[in-house]
Amino acid sequence: MLTSLFNQDILYLFLALALGSIVGLENEYRKSKGVRIFLGLRTSIFVALLGYLFGFLFITLNNLLILITGFGVISVIASLMYVEKTNIFKSPTATTFVSTLILFIIGVLTAMGIYLYAIIVTVLVAALSFYKIEMEEFVANITRTELIATLNLLIIALVVLPILPNYPIGPYDIFNPFQFWEIVVIVAVIFFIQYFASKLIRSGFFLSSLVGGIVSGTTIILIILRLSNQLKQKTKALILNGLFSSNFMMIITQIIFVFFLVTYSVTTLVYFLPVTITFFILMMFPLIKYKKNVSEEIKIKRNPLPLLPIFEFALILFVVMMAADIAIKTIPQLLPVTIFIASFANVIAASLTVGLLLTSHHITAAYAALLLGLELIAAVLEKGIIGLLSKNKPFRRAMFIYSTIFSVILSAVAYTSFAYGI
Repeated sequence: MLTSLFNQDILYLFLALALGSIVGLENEYRKSKGVRIFLGLRTSIFVALLGYLFGFLFITLNNLLILITGFGVISVIASLMYVEKTNIFKSPTATTFVSTLILFIIGVLTAMGIYLYAIIVTVLVAALSFYKIEMEEFVANITRTELIATLNLLIIALVVLPILPNYPIGPYDIFNPFQFWEIVVIVAVIFFIQYFASKLIRSGFFLSSLVGGIVSGTTIILIILRLSNQLKQKTKALILNGLFSSNFMMIITQIIFVFFLVTYSVTTLVYFLPVTITFFILMMFPLIKYKKNVSEEIKIKRNPLPLLPIFEFALILFVVMMAADIAIKTIPQLLPVTIFIASFANVIAASLTVGLLLTSHHITAAYAALLLGLELIAAVLEKGIIGLLSKNKPFRRAMFIYSTIFSVILSAVAYTSFAYGI
């Protein structure tokens, strides 16, 4: 028993030395690149070792005074290092002081056997130190508008949402304030993510729209709709993005990926394969027709968190989802219609619903594939319907005609696949 404990303590000792070495090596590397750092390899190891020794004595003697004394000692040492660094480098930053205390705590945690947290903290300390320049550049590039948008998002999600009542109110108990605001938060996050994704990906409007379609093709088509009214000279490029970018990634991420994570059903995806292949073939037509417009630059000024469009979009989603919920409760036989309607509001939610129905054995794999096909048809048709709101006639006509034709072809393939078990 004693041998086992002794061996365990030795392992923890070497782990504390290794963790101190990780931070120390990272600091030494940065010093070699000209960064002014006072906490080097040997100092980092000694601080972690000191933390381990005080932690070991605390565990062995079960005396809290030992641990308090240890923190007092390391605080004095860290203060002396801080003063010395300030005198040498003329830099009054407290990074060295804080890093020294954290290294000591890492040693204490390791001695107490809480090594997982010690490892996580070590990696975080090393990463934060190493990416200092990148973090400073990121902060320097943040605009006032982006900072205000971030604060607004935090208020919407972390302040307003928790205080709202989570129960039905009003006539017929159909309105739940918490559920409605939850949709507002989801839509706001989608807009926020898409803004920064397009900002980070500096490869043109086409690629940024394609990436944005991973999260929500609907928000992409709404952005393109507004641009179609403003940039009529870019109509062909906008048609390409409206048909291809807002749809292409949807089937991969919002339907197949979400559904498969819920069910792990390869059988359903095999049934869904004819629709999938047909969809990819159809998406090649606008790409071929407007291939010259793929690299066309479209400069737009985006708002990270456009509150009015967010509330409008959230309200539409909420109304459609309520209608779908009422339909499925009152007339269960209309499940395909319900899924079709729900897909106009949120394809991801519809995919999750179909997945849960399959895992609970309410529907078969073939029927699930048919419902996924209906989701895809609704999502493609939605782009054409939204396109009708454009004041740009060529854009409006192309979006509606292409989307309608694609939806009809997909409907025929989906029905044939289900009826004949293809």
